Amino acid sequence: MCRFTYAVTLGRRVLTAYLQLFLHSSSALHPLDDLDAIMSSTLNTNILGEYVGPEWGVGRVIRWQPAAPAHKLADMDKEVDVRRQVGLYKVQGEAVEAILGGIYFQFVSNVLFTCIDEVMLSIVHPFRAVR
Repeated sequence: MCRFTYAVTLGRRVLTAYLQLFLHSSSALHPLDDLDAIMSSTLNTNILGEYVGPEWGVGRVIRWQPAAPAHKLADMDKEVDVRRQVGLYKVQGEAVEAILGGIYFQFVSNVLFTCIDEVMLSIVHPFRAVR
């Protein structure tokens, strides 16, 4: 297994564990809330890439080219739709997971939990007004 894949897997598992701890300690959680749905929607790789990736500047440091042909990209109107359809958010989300996995592997300390707190705030902040 390559190091990037290992870091992504490790980062995803650390995020999942930390989010479960966060949710179970939350006073806003109701007994009827579906934890699986909350977990899957919050830790969706595309969501991480859309909200956390730009905050961390991941797009400036990754080397990535869309797999779609240039003429297909020129036909798309909205910039957000282009990013979503060509996979930029997915790639940035996996990079965020790999960064957290690398931090966990290297430090396994409060540095990791500080980073994860930033991730959770980046994801939860846009949706706070919804609830």
